[in-house]
Amino acid sequence: MKFGMRTPSLKKSLKARTTGKAKRSVKKALIQ
Repeated sequence: MKFGMRTPSLKKSLKARTTGKAKRSVKKALIQ
C-alpha cells in the first residue's frame, strides 16, 4: 500500500514543484 501510494504521490509532488517554481517566477516578474 505504501509503495502504491508513493508512485502517484511522487508524480504529484513533481507537478506541484514545477507549478510552484512557475508561480514564484511570476511573482518575481510582478515585483520587478
